[in-house]
Amino acid sequence: MDKHANELLFEFSNEETFSRATLKSFYNARIENLKDSTFNWIVYNLCKDKIIQREGRNIYQLYNSSKTRIPFNPLLSNELSMVDNLIAMKFPMLKFSIWELWMLNEFLNHQLEKNIIISDVEKNFEESVFEGIKHDLEFPVLLKPNQKEIDYYSAYVTAAVFPLTQEAPKRKDETQIAPLEKILVDLFANKLFESVISFGEYPNIFEGAFSKYLIDEKAMFRYARRRKKDQDLLAFIKNRTSIRLITEGRINDK
Repeated sequence: MDKHANELLFEFSNEETFSRATLKSFYNARIENLKDSTFNWIVYNLCKDKIIQREGRNIYQLYNSSKTRIPFNPLLSNELSMVDNLIAMKFPMLKFSIWELWMLNEFLNHQLEKNIIISDVEKNFEESVFEGIKHDLEFPVLLKPNQKEIDYYSAYVTAAVFPLTQEAPKRKDETQIAPLEKILVDLFANKLFESVISFGEYPNIFEGAFSKYLIDEKAMFRYARRRKKDQDLLAFIKNRTSIRLITEGRINDK
C-alpha cells in the first residue's frame, strides 16, 4: 500500500471529490522531483488498492463501495451488431456512432417493446449508408425519420440513419458504440424520441445512469453545446433530478 495513504485519507476526509491536479499537488509536497510517469503509477495503485476511485474525468473521491461507478458497457442486440458490422464492412473509412433504445430499458419503469437502432454517420454520407444497408437487413431502415414516419413505418426493430454531429463523444475502446454521454444528450436533441419515450421517464434514465456509470460531464455538456441543448440539459438535471453535478462550475469551459 502507498506509504502516504493514511495521510491522503486524512487530508481528503472532508472532501466529497477532488481533482487529479489536487491529488498531484498532495504528492508533489511529499515526493521530490515527482515525474508524471511515477504519479500515473501512484494513481493506478491507489485505485487498485481501493483507496480512491474515479468519479469522473480527472475527478476522484475516497473509495466508497456504495458509490462505486463502472464504465458503460451495454449488452448489444443481434440487430445492432448486424447494422454495426454492415456499415463498417461497406464503408470502412466512414466515421459513425451507433446505439439502440433497448440500452435504456435498465433505467425505465415501463420497458420499451420496440427497438430503434440509431446510426449517426459522417455528414453528407447519410443517404449513401441508407442505400447501402437497407436491402441487407430484414427490418426497416429509415433515413432521418421524423415522429410521423416512425409511427407509420417502424417495426419491432427499426434502424434509423442520421448525420453525425461534429465532436460527438467517443468511447475510449475505439468501437463505434455510442458512449453514455452522447446517448443522454441525444435524448434531448433528437425530437424523434418524444414519441417513443415518455418525458416522465427521463429523470429515471438520468438518475440511473449517473448512479451506476462513470460519466464524463464535461464531454457531455460540450456535446450538448454543439447541439444547442446545454442549457436545457443543465436546467433539467438541476430541477428534475437529484443528481449533483461535479463539474457544474466548469460546464461552460471550451
